[in-house]
Amino acid sequence: MNWLVTNLEQKVQNFQNEITFSYGKIFWNNKVQFIQKENLTIWVDGYLLPNYENFEELKGLSQLELVHFLYKKEGLDFPKSLKGIFTLLVYDGNTLQIFSDQVGIKKFFYFKQGSKFGFSDSLKILSNLLPKVEIEREALVDHILFNHHILGKSFVKGISFSTNATKVQIDTNFQVSCYWKFEELLDKKNLKSLEKSPQFFQKLVNSYLDYLDTKKFSCPITGGIDCRTILSAVDMDKFDISTYSYGNEKSLDVIYAKNLTKKIGLKYQNYDLNDPIEEEYQDLAKKIITTGNALTSIHRSHRLNAVLREAKNNDTMFLGYMGGELARGLFPDDLIISSFVRKTWNGENIKESILCSFKEASFKFNEQDIEYALKRVNELKNWFESPNKYFHFSLEMMSEIHFAQDINLFAQFCSFVIPVYLDIDYLNYIFQTEFNLLNRTNMTQNPILRLKGPEFHLRIINELNPKIAKEKLSKGYSPKDYQSILKLGISVLKNRVLPQKDESNFTYRNWYEKFIQKYDFSSMSDFFDVEDESLINKEFSTEKTCFNLSRILEGSLYFKEYK
Repeated sequence: MNWLVTNLEQKVQNFQNEITFSYGKIFWNNKVQFIQKENLTIWVDGYLLPNYENFEELKGLSQLELVHFLYKKEGLDFPKSLKGIFTLLVYDGNTLQIFSDQVGIKKFFYFKQGSKFGFSDSLKILSNLLPKVEIEREALVDHILFNHHILGKSFVKGISFSTNATKVQIDTNFQVSCYWKFEELLDKKNLKSLEKSPQFFQKLVNSYLDYLDTKKFSCPITGGIDCRTILSAVDMDKFDISTYSYGNEKSLDVIYAKNLTKKIGLKYQNYDLNDPIEEEYQDLAKKIITTGNALTSIHRSHRLNAVLREAKNNDTMFLGYMGGELARGLFPDDLIISSFVRKTWNGENIKESILCSFKEASFKFNEQDIEYALKRVNELKNWFESPNKYFHFSLEMMSEIHFAQDINLFAQFCSFVIPVYLDIDYLNYIFQTEFNLLNRTNMTQNPILRLKGPEFHLRIINELNPKIAKEKLSKGYSPKDYQSILKLGISVLKNRVLPQKDESNFTYRNWYEKFIQKYDFSSMSDFFDVEDESLINKEFSTEKTCFNLSRILEGSLYFKEYK
């Protein structure tokens, strides 16, 4: 809870600062950066920095000075010259403007009822301003179909949340619009060469360390290449770097992470939450419920456990989210990419898939729910009918919603959470190369195309850090092997003939079953058949069973938190 803008007369507590403006009041806490300069009042919630093109010229300005300078220079187009994870408020004495970051990672919430309005980074604060808190049934339908709340429709009836590049204008009118669209990434004419990619990526990563003035950071590590690529861009002798994993000690991800960090001399810790004590998990789940704005699943407890421990010693954290998906394509898993989305992509009957999803979730659906679901799918033609449907889905759902839940959760405990592959300059660059999901897909069965998928990352690692390049990935080959077709072929063939024994990195079964079954689901009984024995008493044989149950549990816990 960092800030609130409203014209309601209700008494508001728990804020350290407030001012009255022409159309209401603005409240904020000291965590929000604030400046009054000339005729502008500026608030920054989160962090920001100059974009790649202007970095050298503007890196000497503080975050607030940067906003002021760009606003004066570029007017209302100024957010396009910024990047980071932020919400900006700018008041010029007549109009209040609120902006989300271009990718839409950091969310704010808002409602408008007649002439009354409210905006805040906290769904709970806004819920407290409503005369009555009700669950938004349509948001539950969204969640059943897509495993997430989407397109700005929140769990609380009447409250929406920001999406990518949201712009709000409050003066005599109330307008919500978008100042930039993801489609603009597709309008690039000049293709970038692979040869210059390592230098670009190195400068990109180090611009964060330079501008945020940090000599110390944390970074997760697995058996894959996304975070290795980030580490390869940093001079390890100049920074105090901590690396970590979260999961089963016997999984290949943990084994290869441990081996890599030992070889290159980095601090490493694995945080294994596969068999937590009940109280420990309850505490993590409570933190998610109280800070997750009903957009974050308690499934993120594994990650939060690791981040809480890392944040004790590091205020800056790099993340590798979407590195693989944007460069190599998507892979439906029925969780991040829901079974409904997979079936629709495969051309299965949409109405039958909707009904199947409703029944699997033990949802008490009616004709209006079916009509809404069909309407929703029709609204999402970019996800299902566009030639670039994987592009739209990866950015508008996976990046902006799924991985944003982690980034926003972690940012509650760590000041600078940096998802490098969601940096707007990186997105502009990757979609000016041939090395992106528009040209490649993890869904292909062609082994040659699958092998070419990680080419972009491996080129960067090989050129920037030969030491990391020598160490094998969990796929059985090293980045250095990729430079030789013969070595790569031998490594891949060996891994196929003699596959490595792997264990699940983490599981939602056993301890999760105990956690879920101790709760009362009665507050969700209007929406779900909480007495359905096949749902509640069924053996937890699949992750999907756990997911359907946790949807109901989270609904109950969030509703209890907000009502």
